[in-house]
Amino acid sequence: MNGSGNNRYHYKGIEGLGGWLAILQIFLFVSFVPLLLQLLISNSAMNGEYWSVFGVETSEHYVPEWRDYVRYGVGSSLVQLGALLYVLFMFYGKKRYLPVIMIVYFVLVLLLDAGDLWLLGRARDALEQINLTEVAAVQLTASDVQQAVRSIVRSVAGCAIWIPYFLRSERVANTFVR
Repeated sequence: MNGSGNNRYHYKGIEGLGGWLAILQIFLFVSFVPLLLQLLISNSAMNGEYWSVFGVETSEHYVPEWRDYVRYGVGSSLVQLGALLYVLFMFYGKKRYLPVIMIVYFVLVLLLDAGDLWLLGRARDALEQINLTEVAAVQLTASDVQQAVRSIVRSVAGCAIWIPYFLRSERVANTFVR
């Protein structure tokens, strides 16, 4: 060393999009698939024959809980998709506020999943009260409930893993600084 201090190497710590952040990147990109599928399913339900039977207020078999559940599916998927795109933009921009944005994102997904399960239960109860042959095709089954519960479990696990990581990680603190 020449003593001037200008050529000294200062250890900043680990940084960059490697480590656990590499796993998070995979998770974020894989998250697009179920969101797009849910959006397509919900959108097709809004444009299908059952919408005219159960989702239109002028129908004699109108079920507002089913309509609300289908609409919520579309809205929730759109919100999650928009939030995911924003997260990815901030992530690859290595923006300083990304840790807070990620925490909000994980909590948002958990809340949206909980809303989905709640509305699913309401729609299922309302459809069970109707005694029509058409209902059999749109009956919300136990597997629908299991899928919604699995989504909540995944969201809780995501919150439990990633929120503490974003709060405590040296890599996060050193990477998202712009």
